[in-house]
Order: sequence, then structure tokens, then C-alpha cells
Amino acid sequence: MRKYIQIVLWLGIASIFLSCNTRTVHEPPPSVELLATDANFSIGRRIVRIPLVAIASINFPRSKAAVLCENKSDEFCNLSLDEIREKQPIPISVKALDISVNDYSYLQDAQTDTYISMPELCPMLSQQWAKEICLNRGSPVFGEYLRSFTLMNSDYLKYADISWIGNTKKSAGELVRELELEIGQPQRVCPNEENGQPSSLCVATLKLDNDLLAVWIVTRSQGLRGLTKDSEAIQTLVELWTDDATDGNEVS
Repeated sequence: MRKYIQIVLWLGIASIFLSCNTRTVHEPPPSVELLATDANFSIGRRIVRIPLVAIASINFPRSKAAVLCENKSDEFCNLSLDEIREKQPIPISVKALDISVNDYSYLQDAQTDTYISMPELCPMLSQQWAKEICLNRGSPVFGEYLRSFTLMNSDYLKYADISWIGNTKKSAGELVRELELEIGQPQRVCPNEENGQPSSLCVATLKLDNDLLAVWIVTRSQGLRGLTKDSEAIQTLVELWTDDATDGNEVS
């Protein structure tokens, strides 16, 4: 009996020891050098160049660049930041880019629910608009309240069924598909929650050309002035990125 008790005690001690020494393995955050790297993307009929920090996912090491998954015709995967860098300077054909235009001096880590400070990134960014976002530390630089938007190929819209605005009956993709879009004319749609109450958030969209859309979230209280400012900011940014990418012979 004593021997049995000793065995049980030893097993218990070993279990405690192992549990105390078992640590959750987290992916390390991307290096500042990687985040400052400019990458070229082909989307719609345009080639845009943006720093990787603008599409860095909170779920390392993935990015927010959506491409068709290998050997599948209707599923999309997100490229890793390393995969994107390895393919440069050749533009990568993507269907959608979820782009942040808010405070590049911090990076959110979903694994630990923390923010990583990296002010040293700001002077390493090659494009002036990105430096301004980084140095403003959270203050809006473009638009009224614009923090991020999705740039997508128009044929990707049929797959964009993730609801971005809470407990609504229809996804953002469904809401946008119901609109009659005109080039250069921003629109928004404000759905109701499933309980019938008006949602506080709305889906805004801007048709940049026949092949390219921008989709983002606005508040119901944000009026026409704010919607116009946001859409003008998006148009300005896309033109900056396009001009940068096609200037000279940098992109083959």
C-alpha cells in the first residue's frame, strides 16, 4: 500500500513539474526590417506598392493579402509576409488586400492580446504617406475616421461574405452586392441588427474603376461629409501607390 501511495505521489509531482515547464509556443513578431519592406501587388488592372506593415496580420506570420489557394478554384488563402518578400520585386496577383492606414508604430499581437511598440519603424519606411501615419501615433491622417479598408477585385465580392458589422442578417459582401455602384461615387448601406434595431455601423464602398472596389466600415452617425472625405482619401492613396509602383523601372 505504501509503495502504491509513493507511485501516485511521484506521478503527481511529475505531472506538476511537466505542466509548469510546458509553455505555449508563440510565433515571433515580424522583424522591423521585414515590416518596412515595400511589396508590389497586382490587383484589378493596377500595380500598387505598399509597405508590409500595412497588411501585417495580427495572426503572425500571415498577411492580409488574399490569393486563390493552390489547386482550388473558389477558396482563398492569405500569404505569409515571408512569401510576399520572396516573390519581390515581381508584382503578386491578389484578389483582395485588407489595408491598415492607422498607427504603424504599434503592431497588434493576437497571440498575447498585446501591442508591440516599434517607433524605430517610422524612419525606415520609404514612402512619405506611410511615415506620416507612423509618426502621427493614432491620429487620423487620411479621411475623417478612416482606419482601414479592403481593396478588392470586383469579382472577389461574391466571396466576401464575412460579416464585419456585428449581428446583422446579411454579410458585408451581400450588402454591397445589392448596391448599384458607379465609378467615383461612394455609397453606404446601414443594415438592421437581427433583433430589428438599427446597426450603429454601416458598410461603405467606392468603385474605383470597372475592376476595383474599396470597402470599409463607417458609423451610422458619420454623414455625407465624412463619407466623401474617406472616399477622397482612398482615391488619393491608391493613386499614390499606383504612381509609386509604376515610376521608373523598379517593377518588372
